[in-house]
Amino acid sequence: MIKNKNIVVFGSSSELAGEFIKQLDDTNTIYTISLKNSKKITHLQISDYLGSIDDIIKFISPITNPIVIFFNGYLAENRPTQYPSSNEIIKTLDINYVIPYKFTEIIISKNIKIEKFIYISSFAAGKQRYKNFIYGYSKKLLEESIQSLELNSYLLIRFGKIDTLMSQNHKRSIFDIDKELASSILIKVIPSKQGIAYPNISTKILSILIKMLPKQVIKYFKI
Repeated sequence: MIKNKNIVVFGSSSELAGEFIKQLDDTNTIYTISLKNSKKITHLQISDYLGSIDDIIKFISPITNPIVIFFNGYLAENRPTQYPSSNEIIKTLDINYVIPYKFTEIIISKNIKIEKFIYISSFAAGKQRYKNFIYGYSKKLLEESIQSLELNSYLLIRFGKIDTLMSQNHKRSIFDIDKELASSILIKVIPSKQGIAYPNISTKILSILIKMLPKQVIKYFKI
């Protein structure tokens, strides 16, 4: 359980972030950052993440030893029914990789004291698959880059498919979880897990199985 913490939420307008915030204990103080407006008192609305670096750092700097969590996510592919355009590929890489990595790097360079960095990753980072190759690759880049920073405390949690608007047209499986369960798991593992972690044993097993299968088999069965 997370209690009596300062929590900075990047991408707070996402469905998962909204549910996460709703489930947090009232003893926590939440600071939110997103492209959309919010009625929250401690909210920073921006028009562009990378174009608002100075404003975001100014917003974060006075906060005492916060947990910083990145909910920024974007998925625009579901081959063979949906292929990403060039702009969507760039956006996938920017939102899933560049933004969380760049801000982590900047926060470190400014010597802002952070209790823990949290990143929403995916088991797609373990092995890129045809149906969402760019998305999986962006998460792989994120994981490798964050680990290279040698942070004192961080968590990359590899969820499977979470049922939100972002994944609504993707094939369902017995391993899917809803945003309510994903949020409760996240709140539980943030204080106890470090490095790369999975939300549950079934997701970890699925990730291992997919990594073992040849890519031709994965593509043929559209896994």
